[in-house]
Amino acid sequence: MNQFLAEHNGIQLGDKIVFETVDGREQEAVVAGLFLSGMERSQTENVRTVNRIENQIYGTADFVNRLSGRTCFLNVAVYVNDPEQLTDTKEVLERMYQDRAAIGITDNTFQKLKMMIGQTGRITFLIFALTVTSGSLITGLLLAMWMRSRKTEIAVLISLGISKGNILSQMILEEMILYFVAFVGAGIATKLLLPRISNSLAIMQGNSIALELSFSWQSGVLCIGLAGVVILTGIAIFPYMKKPVKETLSEMEG
Repeated sequence: MNQFLAEHNGIQLGDKIVFETVDGREQEAVVAGLFLSGMERSQTENVRTVNRIENQIYGTADFVNRLSGRTCFLNVAVYVNDPEQLTDTKEVLERMYQDRAAIGITDNTFQKLKMMIGQTGRITFLIFALTVTSGSLITGLLLAMWMRSRKTEIAVLISLGISKGNILSQMILEEMILYFVAFVGAGIATKLLLPRISNSLAIMQGNSIALELSFSWQSGVLCIGLAGVVILTGIAIFPYMKKPVKETLSEMEG
């Protein structure tokens, strides 16, 4: 029995209620439980009294059969743990009852939640992509600026007879090592902070949440960052690699 209906009529658990049918037959029942759907106050005034949630009373199959005077069901609700199995369940029931019953499925709440989760996932992925891109870009630009300030070192290496290809490879390797070290440090810090973040979210939401770093995501971030570093480093020192050796040495002397 709905809790609103019970409170309005002064009914408590264990009380006995007598139900009377239109033809005068009576059946006695015991109130075994109260329920709230959470939608009682959100109903509009246009809802018919017989269809209002607070006027719904649920009974066992035996009680309903005794009350109706025959063994039959007018409406049966079947619930599944996995909403994805609703279609399969409907097909099974259709084969079972054939044309003797009209069977339909209602998964509006699940579809709404699925849509919301999908939108949240896309937004999260967008934020993640922007964060990774901006982080890699800023890190790469800082490293590229550092490389451009090493033109004197480049000139000295060229004067020693080291080829420009070797110099470029060495600097790109240095940038990649520095980025990898920074990435490892960020990963360690994230690993240490995740338990605290999980505990904070669990306290706010009232349930346990386990946050974990995905290896595939970490690998993707590392590859994107390294690629960005290589590209930005190449762009930063390419002008010095393109210049003639004499011009580079003259800039060093100047």
